[in-house]
Amino acid sequence: MSLLLRLGFFFVLMGFVGGLLLRRTWPGRLPEVIVFSALPWLVHLSYVLVRAFTIYDAVLSGILIGLLDVGLAATLLRTGPRLYRRDARRAALVPPLLLAGHFLLLGLWALLGDVSFRTLPNLYFVAATLLVAAGLLSYALPTPRSLVRRR
Repeated sequence: MSLLLRLGFFFVLMGFVGGLLLRRTWPGRLPEVIVFSALPWLVHLSYVLVRAFTIYDAVLSGILIGLLDVGLAATLLRTGPRLYRRDARRAALVPPLLLAGHFLLLGLWALLGDVSFRTLPNLYFVAATLLVAAGLLSYALPTPRSLVRRR
């Protein structure tokens, strides 16, 4: 965890810079950027399912957890516009909510089954979520109005 704390500031800073650059090159596409921000979740879910199927032979429980996770993510991404419609900066909450739901399901799976997960891929996932959430926050910042008005 100290590794994440050491590098967390770097990931947040890189996310802010990446979000500002993305905002200049691809403005006004917040729903598409939010769907793209689910990429760390998708990569980690794929890793978890492949690891569970190849090492532990937990096929049925893995399929159930995967379906629950995909259903939870689809619900969150589908109802996401209600979350950030009034304030676009709330879009930065979508990746941490995906992270929380994913870890809740993985925690229940680890408690009820004999599946254990490595720490380093989880830290990568948390770091990628920090990066993406900071990028979404800077992408959705309101644009400053010009001080000089044209007549």
